[in-house]
Amino acid sequence: MLEGCDGVHISISGQDEPAVVEAVVAAAPGSGHAGSRTVAGGDMEVARTAFMTIADQERSSQSIIFAQAIGLAGLSTFWTTGPLEAIPLLLEGVTARRRESLRDGGITALLALAYAEVGDWTAAEDAAADAFALPEPDEWIGYPDRMAAHYALGKARLARGERDEAASRISTGLGMAREWVEPVFVAYGCLALADARTDYAEKRALVREARTLTDGLEGRGRITELVAAAERKLALRRPHQQTAGTVHVDPLTDRELDVLRLLRSDLSLREIANELYISHNTAKSYTQSIYRKLGVTSRSAALETASDLDLF
Repeated sequence: MLEGCDGVHISISGQDEPAVVEAVVAAAPGSGHAGSRTVAGGDMEVARTAFMTIADQERSSQSIIFAQAIGLAGLSTFWTTGPLEAIPLLLEGVTARRRESLRDGGITALLALAYAEVGDWTAAEDAAADAFALPEPDEWIGYPDRMAAHYALGKARLARGERDEAASRISTGLGMAREWVEPVFVAYGCLALADARTDYAEKRALVREARTLTDGLEGRGRITELVAAAERKLALRRPHQQTAGTVHVDPLTDRELDVLRLLRSDLSLREIANELYISHNTAKSYTQSIYRKLGVTSRSAALETASDLDLF
């Protein structure tokens, strides 16, 4: 009976064959003890390569090893390449584990979260319901199988305008993550909860916590990118009286926001200048500043990014 982690370590339930454990962890580059330590230590890209290799080798036999490896390949893909690429792997993992009567290990819950990240709210809610319907894992198993399902359902509720229910669901998942004490999942929960909160100070505290948890982490996939995006979003929405914080992106000024709103219309830049009673060169300067702060180079990209950041 061995335990590593589902997602960042390798979690193996008591009903799995020892050969499954040995084959999966030995697949890391430089196999043997060094490779095992690399995977178990949380190098997501190394883990993804290892698990995909094992899954490809075992796919034709549809063995227990395949059932373990394909689910873990989906999990590590979620944290590296992203949810869209992870969904088919996670679906295979769910099916294979059920076929082999293996513990789900949080794969169904992560599938729900992947669906939520790509905006398929119905699929996210259905997969979350499936995850909640699974038997509770044994107490000795450290990984909280249902955690990601709470995150997924919270994101879906938020998309449907049910902010209080969203915050409640995400808080439940975050509580599970804190008990497990894995920084990647705690940081992810902090970012999800920050999206559900409306108070700026609460948002800032949660994003700061996510930054503190992920600073210095290596090999943990895209969580650092998610934290940076949240910091950028927070900076662009911060009130003028904001105290010193950890984010350093300049917010849009009131005048830049005026220009940004008019960029949504069919007005030309010269017509926008006339609308705001400013010169064409001033309107052009504001627009260039908006592009710089949003990290884009075109009007359409600025509008898409601003919409993602809820700036309108």
